[in-house]
Amino acid sequence: MPSISAMPQIKSTTLLISIIGKLLNLLAFFNPSKTAKVAINIFAKPRKGRLSPGESSFLSSAQQLTLDYRGTRIMTYYWPGDKGCVLLAHGWESNSIRWEKTVASLKEKNIAAVALDAPAHGASGGKYFQAVLYGQFISVVAAHFGATAMIGHSVGGMACAFSMGNSELSHLKKLILLGAPNHFTGVLERYCDMLGYSNRLRHAIDREVIRRFGAAPKTFSTENYLKGTGIDTLIVHDINDRIIPYSDAQSIVSHCQEGQLISTDGYGHGLKHPEVVSEIVSYICN
Repeated sequence: MPSISAMPQIKSTTLLISIIGKLLNLLAFFNPSKTAKVAINIFAKPRKGRLSPGESSFLSSAQQLTLDYRGTRIMTYYWPGDKGCVLLAHGWESNSIRWEKTVASLKEKNIAAVALDAPAHGASGGKYFQAVLYGQFISVVAAHFGATAMIGHSVGGMACAFSMGNSELSHLKKLILLGAPNHFTGVLERYCDMLGYSNRLRHAIDREVIRRFGAAPKTFSTENYLKGTGIDTLIVHDINDRIIPYSDAQSIVSHCQEGQLISTDGYGHGLKHPEVVSEIVSYICN
């Protein structure tokens, strides 16, 4: 339960969300196409996740390298090792700092690790976040460092799946998804529900997704991109995850040829518990 002091802020945020939703619904009545562009930009604009100067000595311990994808900067952090290389992809409104405990455990096993900041997150470039673009970032980084395994948290897991569907990463042997969403439509619907968007605006948003990415929202699905890859996949998901439904994990694993699901209880969406880290590293080592 939030503290008493937090109540005014929560009420203020809820009121603002309601006002934005009603305003866009009104604008969509006159110009649905243009309003859909605004709605998607609101959806794709992270409010946090950038790095502050001197925020983490953890990241300064890495070899930092900037890569490029079509003119957009990809910030990477590399910790060397002799037993393969694990790529680490964080989730929404986060950055590579989240992997500190995971990197420490990998280093103990002499396994190399490379973390990257997502578009519009951390020290990477871009103004807006797109899971498809994130997947392309991941493909570039995985190829450059010769990643043998990938770990993706939340939408970072979905982006890892997208990267596998759009590139040939023959050196990649294992994939770990932590609290990852399955269908982009589910993520988009929860956003539209939160803002209270009208059916008129929702249909316009679907058309805008097709215009931008060349396919309907339902096309962008973790299970679809993993289907037929045959890659060893470990899915970790908390049964009480309040951000991404546990049913998403069940659906993903049912479509993986070589998949297994570890269900946690009480570790939340973040899944930063030492037990989860231990399971991940053990899976990579075996």
